[in-house]
Amino acid sequence: VMRRQEVRPFTDREIQLLETFAAQAVIAIENVRLFKELAARNAEITEALEQQTATSEILRVISRSPTDIQPVFDAILENATRLCDAHMAVLRLYDGERFHRVAQRGFTREFARWLLTESDNHGDHPESVSRQMIAAQRPIHILDHQESASYRSGDPPLVALVELGGVRTALGVPMQKEGRLVGAIMVNRREVRAFTQKQIDLVSTFADQAVIAIENVRLFKELQTRNAEVTESLEQQTATADILKVISSSPTDTQPVFDAVAESAARLCGAHDVVIRLVEGNEHRAVAHHGPIPVMPPFAVARANPG
Repeated sequence: VMRRQEVRPFTDREIQLLETFAAQAVIAIENVRLFKELAARNAEITEALEQQTATSEILRVISRSPTDIQPVFDAILENATRLCDAHMAVLRLYDGERFHRVAQRGFTREFARWLLTESDNHGDHPESVSRQMIAAQRPIHILDHQESASYRSGDPPLVALVELGGVRTALGVPMQKEGRLVGAIMVNRREVRAFTQKQIDLVSTFADQAVIAIENVRLFKELQTRNAEVTESLEQQTATADILKVISSSPTDTQPVFDAVAESAARLCGAHDVVIRLVEGNEHRAVAHHGPIPVMPPFAVARANPG
């Protein structure tokens, strides 16, 4: 809109010039809109890529740690705090009655010191994230802990969490296996700022990966135990077969049999010294020995009193 203080019409050229400026203004508005849409789209793509990279990284940690679950928990919390813009995270396992902290990240010195002297079961008050997860079996989002009745009533664990841990907004995501609660991941922010649905979904993915890692370690250890049992059984069967071969090849000489028995017993039983003795009359006499300990001379047999 253009105005003049005096009565003087705008010329056609001036009107055309203003129309050109108006068209340029529209172009500028559209450029800004497109640029913002592009920036938002790029941010979404970057966020999605970071999340995919994080989940892939955790899967790599799982594959590299078939017998140790701790590196997986640590990687999950590192990625959860970074990608959810949180300052503190905790992973707890649930034994059916209580949560037990197995990994943490970003604890303040004051809060960590408080935990050393107080119970770590911050789920005993009904408004806690832990208790709500046990009841609901779904992610629990607390916008501001200071607005809860438990904080206002002075509940010690919650007051410590807020005042010593610096926690205002909290998110708890359950770790579930076949509908059974096995643990939880908690992420927290100092400021009152809600977690987005994408961040909640991401932590839920991390919770699923934690359950997979726990199951992988359990199955791997079971497999190791089973393999060890099979190997032990095979070694024992081989040893007995070897001794039977010695027996069949020495029908008139027992010494090779005794030597084979002593050697196999030491090896398969994890013993460093084995002695085989025979009772001859009133004495024990060593007939085979495998190991470094000097063999004792024959000694008298202790006999029970027939009376």
